[in-house]
Amino acid sequence: RNLSQVDFWSFYTALPFSLPRRQDVGNIHPDDEWMQKLGPALIESDDYLAAKLAIPLSTIFEEK
Repeated sequence: RNLSQVDFWSFYTALPFSLPRRQDVGNIHPDDEWMQKLGPALIESDDYLAAKLAIPLSTIFEEK
C-alpha cells in the first residue's frame, strides 16, 4: 500500500491494540525516533479525548 494514501487515524483505528497514552509517552526511550514525531500528537489527542469523553455513564444510559 502507498503510505501517502493512508492517514494515521485510519492506521490507528485498525490496530488490535491501543497506542501509548499520555502517561506512557514519558516512559519511552528518548532516542525513539517514532515517539519524537508522534509523541506530541499522541499527548494532544489523549488530552482532547479525555476532555470530550468525560461524560458520566449515567448520562449516556439514562432513559428519556
